[in-house]
Amino acid sequence: MRATGTSHLVAISGLYIGFVAGLAALISGFVWKRMRLRGLPAPLIVAAPKVAAFGAAVFAAFYAALAGFNVPAQRTLWMLLIFALAFLCGRRPASSLVLSWALAFVLASDPWAVTSPGFWLSFCAVAAILHAIAAAGRTESKARTPDEADIDQWDRADPSEVG
Repeated sequence: MRATGTSHLVAISGLYIGFVAGLAALISGFVWKRMRLRGLPAPLIVAAPKVAAFGAAVFAAFYAALAGFNVPAQRTLWMLLIFALAFLCGRRPASSLVLSWALAFVLASDPWAVTSPGFWLSFCAVAAILHAIAAAGRTESKARTPDEADIDQWDRADPSEVG
Protein backbone atom coordinates (compact mmCIF):
# COMPACT_ATOMS: atom_id res chain seq x y z
CA MET A 1 0.00 0.00 0.00
CA ARG A 2 2.92 2.37 0.54
CA ALA A 3 3.90 2.00 -3.11
CA THR A 4 0.44 3.17 -4.18
CA GLY A 5 0.17 5.87 -1.51
CA THR A 6 -2.99 4.41 0.01
CA SER A 7 -1.58 3.37 3.39
CA HIS A 8 -3.22 6.36 5.05
CA LEU A 9 -6.63 4.97 4.09
CA VAL A 10 -6.32 2.08 6.50
CA ALA A 11 -4.25 3.79 9.21
CA ILE A 12 -7.42 4.05 11.20
CA SER A 13 -8.72 4.90 14.56
CA GLY A 14 -12.13 4.14 15.92
CA LEU A 15 -13.54 7.20 14.20
CA TYR A 16 -13.09 5.74 10.73
CA ILE A 17 -14.72 2.47 11.76
CA GLY A 18 -17.64 4.52 13.05
CA PHE A 19 -17.86 6.33 9.72
CA VAL A 20 -17.84 3.05 7.79
CA ALA A 21 -20.43 1.54 10.14
CA GLY A 22 -22.69 4.56 9.83
CA LEU A 23 -22.46 4.57 6.06
CA ALA A 24 -23.09 0.81 5.93
CA ALA A 25 -26.12 1.20 8.21
CA LEU A 26 -27.50 3.94 6.01
CA ILE A 27 -27.02 1.97 2.80
CA SER A 28 -28.24 -1.37 4.14
CA GLY A 29 -31.32 0.22 5.72
CA PHE A 30 -32.06 2.12 2.50
CA VAL A 31 -31.75 -1.01 0.36
CA TRP A 32 -33.74 -3.17 2.80
CA LYS A 33 -36.66 -0.73 2.82
CA ARG A 34 -36.98 -1.12 -0.93
CA MET A 35 -36.66 -4.92 -1.16
CA ARG A 36 -39.45 -7.44 -1.50
CA LEU A 37 -39.17 -11.03 -0.32
CA ARG A 38 -41.79 -13.55 -1.51
CA GLY A 39 -44.09 -10.73 -2.49
CA LEU A 40 -43.91 -8.97 0.87
CA PRO A 41 -42.00 -5.81 1.64
CA ALA A 42 -38.81 -6.84 3.46
CA PRO A 43 -39.37 -4.50 6.45
CA LEU A 44 -42.47 -6.52 7.33
CA ILE A 45 -40.27 -9.58 7.81
CA VAL A 46 -37.39 -7.92 9.69
CA ALA A 47 -37.39 -4.28 10.74
CA ALA A 48 -35.08 -2.01 8.75
CA PRO A 49 -33.21 -0.63 11.80
CA LYS A 50 -32.24 -4.17 12.81
CA VAL A 51 -30.94 -4.92 9.33
CA ALA A 52 -29.06 -1.62 9.38
CA ALA A 53 -27.43 -2.51 12.72
CA PHE A 54 -26.41 -5.91 11.37
CA GLY A 55 -25.03 -4.37 8.18
CA ALA A 56 -23.07 -1.81 10.19
CA ALA A 57 -21.51 -4.52 12.36
CA VAL A 58 -20.54 -6.67 9.38
CA PHE A 59 -18.96 -3.84 7.40
CA ALA A 60 -17.16 -2.50 10.47
CA ALA A 61 -15.69 -5.95 11.09
CA PHE A 62 -14.45 -6.13 7.49
CA TYR A 63 -12.91 -2.67 7.73
CA ALA A 64 -11.21 -3.43 11.05
CA ALA A 65 -9.83 -6.65 9.55
CA LEU A 66 -8.52 -4.68 6.61
CA ALA A 67 -6.75 -2.35 9.03
CA GLY A 68 -5.12 -5.17 10.99
CA PHE A 69 -7.12 -5.04 14.25
CA ASN A 70 -5.00 -2.48 16.11
CA VAL A 71 -6.17 -1.70 19.65
CA PRO A 72 -8.35 1.36 18.86
CA ALA A 73 -9.95 -0.59 16.02
CA GLN A 74 -10.60 -3.54 18.33
CA ARG A 75 -12.16 -1.25 20.93
CA THR A 76 -14.44 0.36 18.41
CA LEU A 77 -15.37 -2.92 16.80
CA TRP A 78 -16.19 -4.57 20.13
CA MET A 79 -18.24 -1.58 21.25
CA LEU A 80 -20.14 -1.57 17.98
CA LEU A 81 -20.73 -5.33 18.06
CA ILE A 82 -21.94 -5.23 21.67
CA PHE A 83 -24.29 -2.36 20.98
CA ALA A 84 -25.56 -3.96 17.75
CA LEU A 85 -26.22 -7.25 19.54
CA ALA A 86 -28.06 -5.45 22.33
CA PHE A 87 -30.08 -3.49 19.78
CA LEU A 88 -30.99 -6.65 17.90
CA CYS A 89 -32.18 -8.17 21.20
CA GLY A 90 -34.26 -5.08 22.00
CA ARG A 91 -32.00 -3.68 24.72
CA ARG A 92 -30.28 -0.32 25.18
CA PRO A 93 -27.21 -0.82 27.36
CA ALA A 94 -25.44 1.97 29.20
CA SER A 95 -22.43 3.28 27.29
CA SER A 96 -20.15 2.67 30.27
CA LEU A 97 -21.22 -0.98 30.29
CA VAL A 98 -20.48 -1.26 26.57
CA LEU A 99 -17.02 0.26 27.13
CA SER A 100 -16.38 -2.15 30.02
CA TRP A 101 -17.30 -5.18 27.92
CA ALA A 102 -15.11 -3.90 25.07
CA LEU A 103 -12.23 -3.55 27.54
CA ALA A 104 -12.76 -7.12 28.73
CA PHE A 105 -12.87 -8.50 25.18
CA VAL A 106 -9.76 -6.60 24.07
CA LEU A 107 -7.83 -7.84 27.10
CA ALA A 108 -9.13 -11.38 26.65
CA SER A 109 -7.96 -11.46 23.05
CA ASP A 110 -4.61 -9.74 23.74
CA PRO A 111 -3.51 -9.43 27.40
CA TRP A 112 -0.34 -7.60 26.35
CA ALA A 113 -2.38 -4.81 24.77
CA VAL A 114 -2.26 -3.08 28.13
CA THR A 115 1.41 -2.24 27.47
CA SER A 116 0.64 -0.29 24.30
CA PRO A 117 0.05 3.47 24.45
CA GLY A 118 -2.77 3.10 21.93
CA PHE A 119 -4.70 1.01 24.45
CA TRP A 120 -4.54 3.70 27.13
CA LEU A 121 -5.18 6.57 24.74
CA SER A 122 -8.13 4.82 23.16
CA PHE A 123 -9.91 3.63 26.28
CA CYS A 124 -9.16 6.69 28.41
CA ALA A 125 -10.24 9.10 25.67
CA VAL A 126 -13.54 7.29 25.16
CA ALA A 127 -14.11 7.07 28.92
CA ALA A 128 -13.45 10.82 29.25
CA ILE A 129 -15.86 11.59 26.40
CA LEU A 130 -18.57 9.41 27.97
CA HIS A 131 -18.01 11.05 31.35
CA ALA A 132 -18.24 14.53 29.83
CA ILE A 133 -21.45 13.66 28.01
CA ALA A 134 -22.97 12.25 31.20
CA ALA A 135 -21.90 15.31 33.20
CA ALA A 136 -23.43 17.64 30.61
CA GLY A 137 -26.69 15.71 30.83
CA ARG A 138 -26.73 15.96 34.62
CA THR A 139 -26.15 19.73 34.67
CA GLU A 140 -28.71 20.23 31.93
CA SER A 141 -31.39 18.39 33.88
CA LYS A 142 -30.66 20.43 37.04
CA ALA A 143 -30.90 23.78 35.26
CA ARG A 144 -34.61 24.51 35.54
CA THR A 145 -36.38 27.81 35.34
CA PRO A 146 -38.89 28.87 38.00
CA ASP A 147 -41.70 28.62 35.41
CA GLU A 148 -40.96 24.93 34.90
CA ALA A 149 -41.14 24.40 38.66
CA ASP A 150 -44.63 26.00 38.70
CA ILE A 151 -45.83 23.77 35.87
CA ASP A 152 -44.60 20.68 37.66
CA GLN A 153 -46.38 21.80 40.84
CA TRP A 154 -49.70 22.10 38.96
CA ASP A 155 -49.11 18.80 37.21
CA ARG A 156 -48.86 17.09 40.60
CA ALA A 157 -52.04 18.68 41.94
CA ASP A 158 -54.97 16.42 42.68
CA PRO A 159 -57.78 17.12 40.19
CA SER A 160 -60.39 17.05 42.96
CA GLU A 161 -58.65 19.97 44.69
CA VAL A 162 -58.62 22.24 41.63
CA GLY A 163 -61.58 24.65 41.18
